[in-house]
Amino acid sequence: DHQCHKDHMVGVKTLFVVALVVLLGFGLNYVDESIPALTGYSAKAICSGHYVSGRDVEDIVQNDFFGLLKVLSEKAFKVGLYTDRPGAYTSIEIFGKEFWRVSAFYRPGLGCTVHLTPEDAARQTYTLVEGSRSRKLDSVAWPLGEDYESNINPKVQEVLEAYVKQNGEGIFTRQIVVVHDGKLVGEANAEGFPQTMPLLGWSMTKSVVNAFIGRLVQLGKMNIQDKAFPTLHAWDLRSIITIDQLLRMSSGLTFGEIYSRASDATRMLFIERSAGDYAEAKIPYAVPNTAWQYSSGTSNILSKKVREAVGGTLGDYYNFVNEEFFSKLGMNSAVIEPDANGTFVGSSFMYATARDWAKFGLLYLNDGVWDTERILPENWSNYTSTPTPPSNGEYGAHFWLTDLQGFPTDAYYARGFQGQAVCISPSDNLVIVRLGLDTKENGALKWEPRGLYADLLKALKQ
Repeated sequence: DHQCHKDHMVGVKTLFVVALVVLLGFGLNYVDESIPALTGYSAKAICSGHYVSGRDVEDIVQNDFFGLLKVLSEKAFKVGLYTDRPGAYTSIEIFGKEFWRVSAFYRPGLGCTVHLTPEDAARQTYTLVEGSRSRKLDSVAWPLGEDYESNINPKVQEVLEAYVKQNGEGIFTRQIVVVHDGKLVGEANAEGFPQTMPLLGWSMTKSVVNAFIGRLVQLGKMNIQDKAFPTLHAWDLRSIITIDQLLRMSSGLTFGEIYSRASDATRMLFIERSAGDYAEAKIPYAVPNTAWQYSSGTSNILSKKVREAVGGTLGDYYNFVNEEFFSKLGMNSAVIEPDANGTFVGSSFMYATARDWAKFGLLYLNDGVWDTERILPENWSNYTSTPTPPSNGEYGAHFWLTDLQGFPTDAYYARGFQGQAVCISPSDNLVIVRLGLDTKENGALKWEPRGLYADLLKALKQ
């Protein structure tokens, strides 16, 4: 009976996969693009979730996948970890044969990369940063040390713990941190997601690319008015695009930012080997600075420009982001992951704890100064939070300016898929970091604070 039941389940699974392939658009295009993108997403999420965040594979599949991806993971996907090297795979089996296997492999300090070959790994040499990042001083209060408790405000703590307990109905906060007057005054986390666990920021990574550009400007290695594509002929409209216009997403380059089906975004992140090369090959749809369009492609073009400015190799880029940024702030948990070509995926793939994301926000609250050292140029925060004209006031330079319910008008924030947020409020001298996984229709795209800001202000005044 057990064997009959097992054979029946295998048959049901096979029929489901066959029906899926036939029904989804009869489309060779769908099979050619969407299935590899979905298996790539799954392999990457499992690899990073396991090796960077330290979570079990089953936990990742059960709690991080939703919608079609969840159905596929339960009915069609074959997922697992490699035993000969750190990495994960996802494939689909039909009648006992495997199709569309995509793999992601882990490297210490670099996280996971989709489509990484052994030849890529051998060519992309780097020296792992260990220890030199950290000022692990248990007796010194955060942010310069590892004392997280001495400045906790009990009233703020009460608000945050109650907020996390509201998890449910498509909203799930995993870590939340509040910084006031430069001090960590409250933090809370859901069970299974301790404050020491690095979590994915998704598009908050874009705002970190803003910081990399700012650091290069401060070091005299880049100017925001530099042409992004100086070698292109004058007749090519892309030849007049500047770094500033890429930061403001007003470059006029075509890019399909859609995740519900095959698109430029899914292809760039989970199929292509070089995200930056793919994005910069897109044709313009408008004259630069006359239109605004949110585009993960522009972030990866900028990431490629940073790599070129610091030496041109993955090793050079790795040294730059660690020595000139993460180490200076003591962001010891931060991992930004490269594509198979060795360029960090600046649109999407940075992991860090909420505590370290809060250091990032605090740097901007302090206009780029960290522990007396100027990391970013003077007035860089003002530049970052100045509205981009074609965006109708919604967007600055790789930071969002609106849509924060209950926040003051001068607040701006880094925003990521499924409700990630680093909120910076200069008028109240506050930084709020929220990491989670929201799946409701609106919450999947942006965090809904649900009155949290007013509750925090009230708690701080008590």
